[in-house]
Amino acid sequence: MVNESRFNLPILRRLYGEQPHTIDLLPHTDEEIVLVDAYNAHEGTSFSIREIYMALMTLRKRGHLPKKGKRGAVPGRFSPNSRA
Repeated sequence: MVNESRFNLPILRRLYGEQPHTIDLLPHTDEEIVLVDAYNAHEGTSFSIREIYMALMTLRKRGHLPKKGKRGAVPGRFSPNSRA
């Protein structure tokens, strides 16, 4: 569990909202590195990518992250009505 008191949550939410990816697609992207670097520069901290990601996941589980993407859209999902 992440100790949320270590993070400036409004800044973390704002930075997450400024990048285009959902939390599920964020890992291993350039935007993830930019988000972590921007947060650490703003706050004068040195949190790792993992620590920031875990804080974002905790915020998502609590419903405190901005919604992104289309609801229910899953790339590559099989549709029973589609034909090969």
